[in-house]
Amino acid sequence: MNKTTCSFRGRLLMHTEDEASRPPARVISLNQQNLLLNGARLKNTRFIYGCAVYTGQQTKMALNSVYQSKNKWSTIEKGMNKFLAFFLLVLLLEVGVCTGLKYWLASRPGGHPWYNPDANGSGATAQMVVQDLFAFLVLFNYIIPISLYVTIEMQKFLGARFLAWDGDLYDKERNLPCKVNSSDLNEELGQVEYLFSDKTGTLTENDMIFRKCAVGNRRFADVNDRLFEILDGGATHHVQVDLSEPDMSAFILLLVLCHTVAINEPSLLNVALDMGLKNKGRRKGRSFSDESMRLRQLKGEVLYEGASPDETALVSACRRYGVVYQANRDNCYVISYLGHEMTFPILKVLEFDADRKRMSIVVRTSDDCVTIYVKGAETAILPRCTVGNIDAMQASVDAFAQEGLRTLVMAERKLTNEQWIASMAELSEANNFLVDREKKVREVHDYLENNLTLLGATGVEDRLQDGVAETLESLRIAGVKTWILTGDKQETAVNVSYSCGHFKKSMQAFHLTKCGDVSTCETLLQTMHQTINHEADKQYCFTVDGPSLKIAFEHHPGLLQKVCLACVAVLGCRMSPIQKALIVKMIKDSPDRPITAAIGDGANDVSMIQAAHVGLGIFGKEGRQAARAADFSFGRFRMVMKIFLVHGHWYYHRVSTLVQYFFYKNVAFITAQVFFSFFTAFSAQTVFDGAYLTLYNIVFTSLPILAFGLFEQDLSARALLAQPHLYSYNKKNAKLSIKEFVKWMILSVWHTLVFFFGFYFLMAPNGVMSQDGKTYDMWTFGTAIFTTVVVTVNLKLLILSRHWNGFLLGALAISFVAYAGLSVIYNATIWKGLVTPDMYWVFFMVFDNPAMPLCILLLIVAALLPDLALQVLESSRLRATYLKQIFSCRPDRKKRWFPADQRKPSVDGSVMREVVPTQPFGFQNGSLHHSETSETII
Repeated sequence: MNKTTCSFRGRLLMHTEDEASRPPARVISLNQQNLLLNGARLKNTRFIYGCAVYTGQQTKMALNSVYQSKNKWSTIEKGMNKFLAFFLLVLLLEVGVCTGLKYWLASRPGGHPWYNPDANGSGATAQMVVQDLFAFLVLFNYIIPISLYVTIEMQKFLGARFLAWDGDLYDKERNLPCKVNSSDLNEELGQVEYLFSDKTGTLTENDMIFRKCAVGNRRFADVNDRLFEILDGGATHHVQVDLSEPDMSAFILLLVLCHTVAINEPSLLNVALDMGLKNKGRRKGRSFSDESMRLRQLKGEVLYEGASPDETALVSACRRYGVVYQANRDNCYVISYLGHEMTFPILKVLEFDADRKRMSIVVRTSDDCVTIYVKGAETAILPRCTVGNIDAMQASVDAFAQEGLRTLVMAERKLTNEQWIASMAELSEANNFLVDREKKVREVHDYLENNLTLLGATGVEDRLQDGVAETLESLRIAGVKTWILTGDKQETAVNVSYSCGHFKKSMQAFHLTKCGDVSTCETLLQTMHQTINHEADKQYCFTVDGPSLKIAFEHHPGLLQKVCLACVAVLGCRMSPIQKALIVKMIKDSPDRPITAAIGDGANDVSMIQAAHVGLGIFGKEGRQAARAADFSFGRFRMVMKIFLVHGHWYYHRVSTLVQYFFYKNVAFITAQVFFSFFTAFSAQTVFDGAYLTLYNIVFTSLPILAFGLFEQDLSARALLAQPHLYSYNKKNAKLSIKEFVKWMILSVWHTLVFFFGFYFLMAPNGVMSQDGKTYDMWTFGTAIFTTVVVTVNLKLLILSRHWNGFLLGALAISFVAYAGLSVIYNATIWKGLVTPDMYWVFFMVFDNPAMPLCILLLIVAALLPDLALQVLESSRLRATYLKQIFSCRPDRKKRWFPADQRKPSVDGSVMREVVPTQPFGFQNGSLHHSETSETII
């Protein structure tokens, strides 16, 4: 029993039907290939025998949910907890001060109330003190906004639906909307400073097309689905390859045999599609891949499907050249080699894993010979080759990588029957171990995949997704540093980085690659660090490979961290999954504690995704592991731009304002009770009725802030996409800083001072009299204050909001109507056991004298004037900063105005147009555009 979804170890004991003889049971080892997780789809299989091995609390899902190593907490939640701790201290201080002052006042000569001459402080007991402490604690506890947690959870859960409903985040090709797996991290999307990205399938299409290959000292290219030899640097169409040559025959046989590609049988496909129709309500209809297979089936195409797109591309290329993989019958691969059918028994498949970086298949090629076909990364194959021109093959691989192609190296090894039988015995013994099984199996694999004969190499093209360059540039302007971490070869990764705009020609490039020892690594890092310190005005990009990174992590982690943090862009190549996660952790633990995000599409990206503050998953073509492990999942990389710049900005603004507002409205409300205690000899008498205390947070002020938290837009989506630098204003939890918190608290104290002492000075001299000549009592005083508080804190949202919408206005109207309606019902009747007579007709008495409504109106205006002034000043400051960034020009560039006949009307109707050398992005005709000189419309 273990919680790792990609790990499973077991043994199956097979007994014969004759129980009397009791022969030794046959032992079959089981691994993750034999395990079907909940939700998996089994294809190309008519039937299976299965057994439920994990149930109830032992399922991997339950184990992961119960024993999850570390939960992700948003920055706002951490800040909110600090504020709550502060207000707990304030509450305790208020309770202690009021209790102490009560007994101090009673102990003074003449300090006892005139109406109770027998009262004095000399008879105070511990029981009385504790009783008073709890009385004040109950009275003042409303300063702690308990309803904040309920509201913020509702806001996050409902707000997450906007990602799924956004049409720009919908992948039409595959019928996949954006999916939110963890709504607790919505606001973190607006504070990301580092984005760690995989390359294959994340930045690229993961749709492989075979382009080139190398066999021996020769190189070949695919031209119009035919293979030609490359002569004099170009593909010569007159020299078509003869696949019957011994070298080419061995190479092509490896391509068509060394794989785990499956052929979708038409009968099974029809069954699968019919089941998809029956389960339409549950699975939302047929998937894009099923529809694609049906179309290809109608065209009569062979339907190849593999765990890796590289394998599918290679087998499909062989089919175009006349070498067709036809079927897998009884564990035998049937192929047609230039029209001749051949059958090869498959003895064993050594699956690909990230540690070995290669896969192998064992094939019987003759009665007395077994051949092991191996393919993988050149770093994993070439050192194991003993036969073949290794230097020429390395040069070919480097040439392919410089063209941006994904490379694989192919090799083989011949074994005798005796050698294979002995190896199988060792492998079977290793598989039967339940402890250290992986280590023992790896030792056998290393023995089999050694002393290889080099056959050739392949170059497969994986083109970039649409919008990748624009997205990376927008993120750069927004202040988000993007790191690409991939398992590809260095030359391939560097080529892709330049082509997508991750690296730029103007950047000075650092390389930490092929470091064989500690001293070389240290020297390179020291040189880079000194260069950065001496030339701090330059922009740097950094390339590091897996082996060098391992040395740097072990011996110079601090120096590596400093160099990486100083670079604008970082590229990691030949990275293992654990190294990707370690890099993310290194940045998370840096002194500035930046918010990180990681995005990937495959199982090898899960560690990186889970290590980052925010995990982003792409619905990949190799599975859904990354999408399931991520906090947010979607179809294309370009969607990151809107998720960060628009939704992330909105989420953070909404949630941060919601948190500050809750503390503000509770302080503005309950502080009047603290003031009232000073006028009641600290008798713990409440100024507000119990019903008002209960309904304040639940009914009268809850709905408007929820509507604000769901629909507020301080800036439009169009403005946020057009000016990506606006995203950087929210970094470091700017809206929950100490400065912002103090500002909110000053305003809340100002409001409660206005509310309490405004009515106090109105009533204190002689008491405002009602129409019948009676003076107002304590309950009228408290009801007047409460009415002013409810109206003011709700109207404050209108001042804060820059997007007045029907939901917000409707919520405000409902709150006001609810307060008035419930007050009328509550004050107009006397319900025995439910309503005390003290509140009878009080609400109507507040509005009986015109002086009271006028006073309420004046106090509301007086309280909100500072808020309005601050909002105007804040808007002016942001506008000035915005214009300053727009009009910031380099000294060697001057503003240029178009003549009157060349001016074009802008969005707001003006005709003035200026060319400003700001960011290379602008917004025209409703879409983001790129140009060397950005045109800003004024």
